[in-house]
Amino acid sequence: PKDLTHWRNKRLKEVGENTVLKEISHYSAMFTYAQKELFLLDENPWMQITKPKKPKARARRIHESEIDLLLNVLNYERGNEPVLSNHYVAWGFLFALETAMRQGEILAMRRSDLRDGFVHLPMTKNGESRNVPLSKEAKRLLSLLPVNNDVLVPIDKDICCATWVRAKKRANLPHINFHDS
Repeated sequence: PKDLTHWRNKRLKEVGENTVLKEISHYSAMFTYAQKELFLLDENPWMQITKPKKPKARARRIHESEIDLLLNVLNYERGNEPVLSNHYVAWGFLFALETAMRQGEILAMRRSDLRDGFVHLPMTKNGESRNVPLSKEAKRLLSLLPVNNDVLVPIDKDICCATWVRAKKRANLPHINFHDS
């Protein structure tokens, strides 16, 4: 437990409380399995350390002026077909605002996932599939994408994240997360 407490304190300086809580839960589950199913341990040392407090959930709405500012620094005009990677980041941001889809879900979308009135996500972060209903605006955004591409947003996660971080910085909106959309 002493080593785990040291690890927890060091980790809290590197990442947020939610990440540390998830990691503790993950490691603790492995130790519990080793204890209760494999009989390798007498106790789970993760149960002896104090967990960080769960932070307050984000409850932020992105204001229209902030959207416009981000679109401006990403050099994207509403209604245009995305061409450059920064355009696709802007398009993805608008699509996320409309559908509440996660960034990873948007980047993973394929043309074959589009159905009449919804996007079928075969695998989500939670390990399950789900269907996301499409509003008129979401359908309009999808109509802006090239029809000959199976991959709807042809940029990878690293480029998307780096572009997003640079755009937030240039727009002087460091407190905005893509996940807020």
